[in-house]
Amino acid sequence: MNTKAYICTVFYANLLGVLLLLCTMQSLAQTQDQDNTQDLTILSKAPELAAMQQQVKLYEQAKDWPNTIDALRSIAMYYIHIRDFSPALPYLQKALTLANNHARQKSPEVLSDISYFYGYNEDYVNSLNYAIKALKLAENMHLNNAVMCTVYQKAAMAYSSASQYNNAVTYSKKAVQFAEKTQDKNLIVHGYFTLVENLAQVHHDAEAINRLKELEQKYPSSDPEFNFDLNYYFTNIYIRANNKEKARFYFKRLLAIDRTVSESPQHIQMFYPTVFHYYSYTGEYNLAKPFLVKQAEMLKKNFNLTQITKNEEFLFMADSASGNYLSAIGHYQQFHKWKDSLFSVDRDKKMKELDIAYKTEKKDKDIKLLQQNSRLKDTTISNQATIRNITIGGIIVLLLLLIVTYSRYQIKQKSNKKLEAQREEINRQNDILRQLVNEKEWLLREIHHRVKNNLQIVISLLNTQSAYLENKDALLAIQNSQNRMHAMSLIHQKLYQTENLSSIDMSWYIHELVNYLKDSFDIASKIKYVLNTEPIELDVAQAVPLGLILNEAISNAIKYAFPNDAKGTINIELKEIETCKYMLRISDNGIGLSPGFETEERDSLGMNLMMGLTEQMDGSFNIASNNGVVVTINFIKRKADV
Repeated sequence: MNTKAYICTVFYANLLGVLLLLCTMQSLAQTQDQDNTQDLTILSKAPELAAMQQQVKLYEQAKDWPNTIDALRSIAMYYIHIRDFSPALPYLQKALTLANNHARQKSPEVLSDISYFYGYNEDYVNSLNYAIKALKLAENMHLNNAVMCTVYQKAAMAYSSASQYNNAVTYSKKAVQFAEKTQDKNLIVHGYFTLVENLAQVHHDAEAINRLKELEQKYPSSDPEFNFDLNYYFTNIYIRANNKEKARFYFKRLLAIDRTVSESPQHIQMFYPTVFHYYSYTGEYNLAKPFLVKQAEMLKKNFNLTQITKNEEFLFMADSASGNYLSAIGHYQQFHKWKDSLFSVDRDKKMKELDIAYKTEKKDKDIKLLQQNSRLKDTTISNQATIRNITIGGIIVLLLLLIVTYSRYQIKQKSNKKLEAQREEINRQNDILRQLVNEKEWLLREIHHRVKNNLQIVISLLNTQSAYLENKDALLAIQNSQNRMHAMSLIHQKLYQTENLSSIDMSWYIHELVNYLKDSFDIASKIKYVLNTEPIELDVAQAVPLGLILNEAISNAIKYAFPNDAKGTINIELKEIETCKYMLRISDNGIGLSPGFETEERDSLGMNLMMGLTEQMDGSFNIASNNGVVVTINFIKRKADV
């Protein structure tokens, strides 16, 4: 279709829609829309229906799918409200198909209409099912506020029809929230009244009254229909709350509204039952009688079997209460007459519906049976072909497997031979390496042994030399050198005597060194040694300087801490303070450091040796006087060099 033809078609369709709207406004007074004021206007004349059908054709030709869908919904609503249900559903189903294929955003609205259709047709299960589908789809699509309001509104109606009033209240509240976002007063007012009606069903009278007051304050209106609905709900809720004064106030306001509104087709089913409800509540049956008589006259013109039956029941109750028993009997007989007729109509309707449902179900079963037979035949043919193909394929696969298996066997044999040769070579290399390692370990032991022997020879030479010396300072220097060499000798002795050639158990070492120093000094027997050492392993690079530091600190404590053969205690502590961080502390309870220690003694050989060895270990050195001398070395354990 070219652009010019498309524009003309759409223009004509829209013009037809405007004319249709004008006809709708003229026929509004003859329609009945007591359930949902948001639905499209009910059309009751055949020419208007024909115009709507023509509008659908024009929109379809122009491929204007959103307007096509709305026109189909209008026709369906027309049939629903004249209670001719059978043609309505096909229009809605067609609208849903178009929406799913061409205008996905319209699907929630159409699903809500189908829910409304089933609710109007008293099929509450399907009504609720389609309402839930509409809800899920709308919430996932995030549609505009007006559409969301309509979807929630009709979902609330579906839940209310299914007597699930708590859910109805929940969705009514959501409908009000979206209605207020649109700022459309009609949507807001209808949303509030639906919410109030559902709150009344769950007996939340206080909340319902608060909602009505909120509506009256936030959205005041002089519209008679608005005021009718407002006073109608106030009256009925206050009657149930047994608040006679408030009920009377709003009932008087209800009576004061123009009768053309209260007796209109939209409100007559609300007005007269409320009048009877109020007067029966107050016991003023004589005042209710004129209204019931007037409703009976009106119902003769606008025949409605359900309303006539209910009105005759009200007249019977009013006459009985006022003592007019003869008239009450007459109305009671009429009530049963109309009730039997209503039951007969409902029964015939249900029978027709059951017959249609039975025939439809039978037809569906026949179709399903034929489809199953067809599928079974197709499946049989397909299965035979599949079996044949599987057999051929199986044979081919089996042959391929045999070829691959033989090939893999040959490859595996070759690989095994190569692996065997490699394994033998690896074993040979391992034997060589093992022999080299053993030789290296033997050499290391021999080196440590010879170093230890050489140190012992040096110690013996120094000892021999000291026999020819009379100078005390020289003798002291030789003794200090002997002690230092013995400290190193112990380490090499331990290394060649154990399997571990790379590290020294410092707990053992400190014990051995202390025993040696005890034997080296005459006064050592008067001193008590307290050892608190953890089993810590250090490599030679750190064990040697740490041993020399221990030798210097303990020797100094023995020589200078306890003058005049005084008794005392030397504490030696080695422990791990953090991961890989260690502390060595040598302390005594002797006389402590001299007052001028910092300036005079720091340049001595022993102090320089301890400080230099600590620096070599990347540690920190501290000496303090605290009830004796305290020497503290903090260092980090290093990994042994390979």
